[in-house]
Parts: sequence; structure tokens; C-alpha cells
Amino acid sequence: MLMNMSNLQYLSLQKNVIRELIRLPFLPALQILDLSYNKILYIDETAFEFVSLYHIDLSGNQLYRLTSFTGVPSLKSLNLDNNQLVNIFAEDVGEIPSLETLSIVGNGLGTFPLLPRNRIRLLNLADNNISACELHVIQQYIALDILIISDNRIHCNIRFPATMRRLTIDNNKIERTNETLKYLLSDVEFLSLRKNRISSLGQEINPGPSLLYLDLSRNHLTYIPPFKFSLASSLTTLKLEGNSISTINGYSFFGLARLHHLDLQWNQITSLPADCFSSIRRLSRLYITGNPIHTVAGYVFSSFRQILPIEYLFFSHSNSFGIFQLSLLNRSLSYLIMRNNSVESLVFLHLNQGLNPTTGV
Repeated sequence: MLMNMSNLQYLSLQKNVIRELIRLPFLPALQILDLSYNKILYIDETAFEFVSLYHIDLSGNQLYRLTSFTGVPSLKSLNLDNNQLVNIFAEDVGEIPSLETLSIVGNGLGTFPLLPRNRIRLLNLADNNISACELHVIQQYIALDILIISDNRIHCNIRFPATMRRLTIDNNKIERTNETLKYLLSDVEFLSLRKNRISSLGQEINPGPSLLYLDLSRNHLTYIPPFKFSLASSLTTLKLEGNSISTINGYSFFGLARLHHLDLQWNQITSLPADCFSSIRRLSRLYITGNPIHTVAGYVFSSFRQILPIEYLFFSHSNSFGIFQLSLLNRSLSYLIMRNNSVESLVFLHLNQGLNPTTGV
């Protein structure tokens, strides 16, 4: 059927009942091949021989072992999500020098894919059983830029490639004593460590000047050491939601001169002292909903009036704090959310003419 389709560039055979691939017809112009959600168990070594093919989707099949892709010299993207792969060995796959994106989400991998020296830039290994990675394996990824290893069992030391700029390692077993963290923050720009077991921001976590985004939500943090972020001069987003932090002060966020987004929701913060946000000069979004706050300094936000372009303030589900002096209101504020509190009175010290009247205040 496909033998005479010499101009075919896109072929989708998604959601059929194909069980094996022996030898597909020669399609010199084929660029994208979608074989997802079939029942493929076996792929012959000669199945893929397409000179122009750059994307293959084999997700949602029943593969437990891979075959060589050396017959696809232009392959840039390979999707192997939701199969039954447990191990990937270099001798099975062969060299794929053009491959840049590899996704193996939702398999049963116990370690990083053991590939020959490669130039993969984006590697997605989420939802596997990976707990460790030997140094000689990760060293083969000489161009790795983005690594996603969420929902695994990472808990031991891993030396990540120096080329890496974005790392998502959510929902693993990383703790404070784990030296893995020492190697994460030297040059990385995006780091997400949500839902781990980190209980303290000790020496293992030292955000550097390259870091732009840091997510430590849903861990076991109770305290932010003074000057912990003093070197994180480029950080624009800091998420600490869902921890057990009880106290913040003027030194907690010292050095975050470029921070725009701060999320402190659902912690145990009981008071907001007057200087707690004084060093954050570019803050535009502040989330402090869900804290048992009973004390708010009268001018806790007053320094925002001249030097901070705050636009969004979320301050709901907190304890009673009686008279709440809204000295924070300035012309840049667009959204003020204060639902489900026990505010007895509002004192508008500086009325913001630009406040959005539809925000529920």
C-alpha cells in the first residue's frame, strides 16, 4: 500500500493493533512516523531505514527491548513513553548522533539509559524506578541541557553534566544530607525539587547567580537561614509553598534583587514583621494564602509603595488580625485577594486608583 508513496512526509498509524515491525517500505521523503498506542512488542533491526525521518513516536506500546535506530541518520526526536522498558543498552540502540530529544516516561527503568556518546539535549525519564546513575553513564550525555526525572526514587549522589541548565527532579527521595544537591546549583538556571524530603536549607543548597527559577514546594522545610539566597542575584521565581516554615524576617530573602514571584502559601507563618520583604525590590506577585497569620506589622508593605511594582497579592485563609492597614496599595496593584479571613476593619492608607474592583476584595 505504501510502496509507491515516494512523496509521503507524514504517516500516522496511531491506535491500531500492530504487534511487530519487520521491514517497512522505503519512503525517502518520510519525516514524521506516529506508531503510538498499538500493541508493538518487537521491532526488527531493519524496520527503520528512512533517510529523512526525524521524529518517531512509539509511545503506548508494549516494547520491552529496543532495536537499532542506526538506519535513521536524521532522527532528532524519539518518544518511547508508556512502554515496558526496564533497561536500555548501548549495543541494542547503537549510535544516533543526530538525536536531540528522548522521552521514556512511564516505563520501568531502574537506571539512566546506557547510550553511546550522544548529543541529546532534552531527556525525559519521569515516572520510572530510577534510584541512581553511575558517573560513566551520565558522562556520555555531553550536550544535555534539560533533564526531567520526576516521580522516580532518586536519593543518592548523582553528578549531573556541566552543560545542564534545567532540571526537574520532583517527587523523589532527596533529603538534606544528600550530597546530590551540592552538584545542582553551580550553573543550572531552572531547578524544581517539589515533593522531596528536604527538611533544611543547609550547605547542600546554595543557589548561585545563574539560577532563575527555584521550586522547593511540598518539602519539610521549617526555617529559611539568614542570607541563604544572598548569591542568587538573578533569581526571579521562588516557590516555597506547602512546607512548615514558621518565621521569616528581613534576612530571609536578602539578595533577591530581581525576584518577581514569591510563593509562601500553606506554611505555618504566624507573623509578618515590618522588614520581612524590605530587600525584595522587584516583587510583583506575592502568595501568602493559608498561613496562620495573627500579626501583621502596620507598615509591612509600606516599602512597596515607592520601590516595588507589586501587582498580585494573595492573602486568604489566615487567622484573625483585626484591623488590617492597607498601606501597601499603590498604582501598580491590580489583584488583591483576601478571602476567608477574619478581618474586622480595613484601613486604606493610600488608595490605589488602579485597583481592580472585580477581584473579590
